[in-house]
Amino acid sequence: MRRAACTIVSANYLPYARTFCQSFRMYHPSYELYVLLVDRIPPALDLAAEDFILVPVEELGIPNFPSIAFLYDILELNTNVKPTFLKWLLARGVQQLIYFDPDICVYSNADVIYDLLQTSNIIITPHITRAPEDKQHLLEQELLSLGTFNLGFVAVSGSAESLKFLDWWEERCLEKGFADPRNALFVDQKWVNLAPAMFDGVLILKHPGCNMAHWNIHERHLTRAGDSYRVNDAVPLIFYHFSGFKAAETTLVSGKDRSGVTIEERPDLGQILSEYRNLLLGNGLKECESYPYAFGVFEDGQPITALARRVYSFKRSELPAANPFAVPGGFHDLAKRTGLLGTKDRSGKFNALNYDKDDWRIRSINRLLKLALRVLGCDRYTMLMKYISYISILRNQEELF
Repeated sequence: MRRAACTIVSANYLPYARTFCQSFRMYHPSYELYVLLVDRIPPALDLAAEDFILVPVEELGIPNFPSIAFLYDILELNTNVKPTFLKWLLARGVQQLIYFDPDICVYSNADVIYDLLQTSNIIITPHITRAPEDKQHLLEQELLSLGTFNLGFVAVSGSAESLKFLDWWEERCLEKGFADPRNALFVDQKWVNLAPAMFDGVLILKHPGCNMAHWNIHERHLTRAGDSYRVNDAVPLIFYHFSGFKAAETTLVSGKDRSGVTIEERPDLGQILSEYRNLLLGNGLKECESYPYAFGVFEDGQPITALARRVYSFKRSELPAANPFAVPGGFHDLAKRTGLLGTKDRSGKFNALNYDKDDWRIRSINRLLKLALRVLGCDRYTMLMKYISYISILRNQEELF
């Protein structure tokens, strides 16, 4: 029985891949380990020194890959090639396969999961198994937007049903794998909400030691037991998902946690977070974090803006079947004519959680909106807000271009 594990990174995340692979290898010395690199191989990378098999993304043979690489940003592309990568490994004889996000660390043997693949085709884990004590239901509302299941983990067998699932999932990821929650899309993850209803042999794994992360710490507590961890004093921690972890952050449990839980509030997590930080630093975090992303720029080195990618998503069928990264080239020429080029793109850094309501620009916009309400009246103002909500989704701006 060929068992394997895999993960996906761009070059700046190689320390996370190393850390994951080392933790997995500790408990599974004979299993195969693969890392898909969604990037160019850095010149300084010594593949012989790595404890995994590196697969460049071009080896997957995705049709018209430059178009896909331009269509999606770094998060989207890394997640949306996942089903293709799983298919690629199964086609090469792997019979039981687990995908782990690179920011996962393994803390005990995962054979309990592999063994379940003898009777299940697909295994997924829910974000939560118990409602948090939150009267505003913020976490549950967020998961309605981002997905019931966390696809930082998925396990598949080599069965016909698994391949049928992967074919279905791959098509949707490569065509509509946008991080666009307002259009009911969130990369590869949201599609899998439908999987338990559409495919046979889908196991929803609720083992509390699997995929512990900031979104479910309200239901899980860690204790140290010798050289290992236990969850709720009942089961071993199999793997922890350090989603939103930042090595420079020593106060919060996760930078992605909307509730802002601190390590002071959850001292049981302090040691595991500190250990993980040290592992990343030892695996070259500071050396690799500045690696440039190969698919983040045109051929002349100019950054590709988020708006340019979204305009490309509805213009690519009208453009010649050429490399969209090319300069000069079909899409680059269009981007230059329509003002889509820029020297930097900071749009991804701002969201509803970190905007400054006291910023003079925000206050000015709010004053203009109040004026619009007085001038237009309630009904027309509401119509305007609905249109702004629609057109603010960049993929809905086709009429503008």
